[in-house]
Amino acid sequence: MVVFLEEEQVVAGDIKTADQVRTQKIPAWLSRHLKAEDLPKIANAVRQAESGSTGEILPVIVHHSQAYRSAKRIFWLVLLLLVTPIFMSVDHIYSLAILAVFVLFYILDMAFPSKLSGMPFLVKLLDPADVTEGVERRAALKFEMLRVQHTSRRTGVMIFISYFERRALILGDKAIAEKIKSEEWNQVLGGLLARIRAGQMSEGLESAILEMGRILKVHFPSGQEEPIDEICNELVIMDEI
Repeated sequence: MVVFLEEEQVVAGDIKTADQVRTQKIPAWLSRHLKAEDLPKIANAVRQAESGSTGEILPVIVHHSQAYRSAKRIFWLVLLLLVTPIFMSVDHIYSLAILAVFVLFYILDMAFPSKLSGMPFLVKLLDPADVTEGVERRAALKFEMLRVQHTSRRTGVMIFISYFERRALILGDKAIAEKIKSEEWNQVLGGLLARIRAGQMSEGLESAILEMGRILKVHFPSGQEEPIDEICNELVIMDEI
């Protein structure tokens, strides 16, 4: 999936530079796929990919793109229907205790929507098109918040992975959209997703970033221009929406 952004498509948000939110450590939910020693390798791949072109690449991974409260309500409703016979078969005091625990877990679950790691099936309760649309909206917001759209030459590109939804996309700024066809980015994403499914997220990111750099060199060669690094090279990982 590839998305090219025009200015009117971007949702306004609190603007932060990528340096302000760049990754300091690997969160628990991602530790099975990435290690601390992978971070400098990915940053080095970005530096290498950007050399020889005027493009700016920012890799971003978010835990999830939506809170999925509607899907979670369906889950809890179904669970309530399943446990209702238990309420009816035990003493009144025990049924009240079970109900109280049930309500407590429901409130906690709805209050902390980021704790979704153990419930990937929630996505299956929703229309895939709605999930994809939510990921695209979140990616567009991060594109603006991380100032990828504010490079002087409008050649910022973000490779965006939404972990919970198992979705990835590439967002390019205006100058990128005018020259690079989506088919080229789709090939990059295909290789990345294949490596992630094989348990090689770091290698997949490095390979995808280097391939993005090759494409950028063709369309946006730096020539004699002094390269300007306007966006940090580190991988950005974000837990919250």
